[in-house]
Amino acid sequence: MRLIATFHDPERAKRISALLSQQHIHNQVDTEINGDWGNDAYGTANSNLWIIDEDHWSEALDTVEKYKDGPLPPEVAPPEVKTEIPTPKASTPPTYPAPIQQPLGYTTFYLLLTCIFIFFVSEWTAPPYQAPAPKLPPTPVYSSPTKKALLYDYPYQFELVDQLVEQYGIPALREPSSLPLPGQELFAKVYTTPVWAGLYPIALNTLESKPIDPKTTGPLFEKVQEGEFWRLITPIFLHNDIFHILFNMLWLIVLGRQMEFRLGPGRLLAFIALSAIFSNTAQYLMSGANFIGFSGVLCAMLAFIWQRQKIAPWEGYQIPQSTLKFMFWFIGGMASLQAISFLSEIYLGSGFSPGIANTAHISGLIIGYFMSRWPLFILE
Repeated sequence: MRLIATFHDPERAKRISALLSQQHIHNQVDTEINGDWGNDAYGTANSNLWIIDEDHWSEALDTVEKYKDGPLPPEVAPPEVKTEIPTPKASTPPTYPAPIQQPLGYTTFYLLLTCIFIFFVSEWTAPPYQAPAPKLPPTPVYSSPTKKALLYDYPYQFELVDQLVEQYGIPALREPSSLPLPGQELFAKVYTTPVWAGLYPIALNTLESKPIDPKTTGPLFEKVQEGEFWRLITPIFLHNDIFHILFNMLWLIVLGRQMEFRLGPGRLLAFIALSAIFSNTAQYLMSGANFIGFSGVLCAMLAFIWQRQKIAPWEGYQIPQSTLKFMFWFIGGMASLQAISFLSEIYLGSGFSPGIANTAHISGLIIGYFMSRWPLFILE
C-alpha cells in the first residue's frame, strides 16, 4: 500500500477513489482531522488516498494528476455517504487520528536488540568503580572491554594506561613515586604520549591566546589506520546508562520503522551507515574519541523525515510538526548550552561540560537534510 495523494476536500477524494475503482484499481481513502495543537492547520480535514496494489501505480497516478484539481468526468457518481467533518470544540481535548499500521521491520528490530545487548554486556563487564588515580585519563580505566573495542578510536596512550592498570592496579597508581622504576617510566610515558583531544581545546586555547598543548594534538584515526574500520560506525551501538538507551531506542522505533517501511532494509542500513560515519567523524574531530550513542543517526533521521514530509508528502511519513519542532528546539538548546560553556571558559575562566555529543547532533541534522534529496533515498 502506498500513499498517492492527499486532499483537503474529502468529497473529491471519494470521487477520485470511485473513479479508480471503476478502473479496477484497488484503493482506500482515510480521512483525518488535524489534531496537532501546534499546527496552523489544526481542525482541518485531510483525506489520504492509498493505492493497495502498487502494480497499478503509474495508471493511478495519471488519473489522480488529471482529476486532482480539475473537473471530474460526469460518470463518476458522488459518494453515497457524505463524510461528516466534526468541528473541534475549545473545551474538547484533541483527538488524534489512528496511525496507519506500520510493522516494526526486521532491520529496525535487530538494531534495537543489538544496542540493548551491547549495553548490558558492556555494563556487566565494566570494571568496578574505584577512586581514580590522579591525572590518568578515565576512559581506559573505567571502560569495559566491549566499549574499548567499539569506540571511534583507542589511541596508544590509552593502551599504556591499560598496561599500568593491569600490572600495578589502580590503588598503586595513586602514588606513582611508590612504583618500581619500570612502572614509573611507564607512568611518565603516559604523560608524554600525545593523544588527539579534538578541535575544541585547540580553538579554546587559540581564543584565549594560550599555547596549544602538544600532548592534545596526537595522531588522528590511530586504530582506523591499523585497519579497524568498524570503529567509524560502532560508537552508535554504545550508551551511557538506562535513560540514554531508553530515549534513543524509543526514537529508533518511531523513526526507523517508518523509514524501513518505505525504503526497505538495504537502503535503511545504507542511510544509518552513512549518517553514522559522518556524525561520528565530526564529533571525533571536535572532541576526541570519548563519545557514544545513536543520537547522531537519529538526528539525521529527524531531518530526513522533516524534509520528506515537506518535499513529498505522498510518501506518507507521519511525524507531527509539533514533535519535530520540540526535538529541534531540544537539540538547539543543548548546542546553546555548549556554546555558553565555551564562552564562559573564554571570558570567565571556567566552564561546564554538558556531556552531550552536540557536534554529532548538528552534523546528523546536516547529513539527514542532504540525504533527503539524494535519489537513493527517494521513493520512485
